[in-house]
Amino acid sequence: MPIEWDRPLAHRRGAGDRLAGLDVYCDFDWRTMFRHDRAVFPRGQSLAQLVVRDCPDSKTPALLLTERSDVLPCIQETEDRYIVIVPIRDYLRNAGADAAST
Repeated sequence: MPIEWDRPLAHRRGAGDRLAGLDVYCDFDWRTMFRHDRAVFPRGQSLAQLVVRDCPDSKTPALLLTERSDVLPCIQETEDRYIVIVPIRDYLRNAGADAAST
């Protein structure tokens, strides 16, 4: 687990062409949320590209997708990880064509 979290985190490796091969953690059932088991989600490609671009060279980029409504989008850095935390329902609801910029 990349950081302490109050719910169990599932892990998957993001699809190379869609989620830049990022480590993706989530605190929900992927299949229930996205209706498939592929390591992709709507408008995730621009988010993954932003995370990779902004990640310091000395760290490994990762996404933590949460369905918690009490969490704001933020960045958590550990000694070796750059983790972007995203409330997934808000992201999907509010994301425009270029989701990461919105």
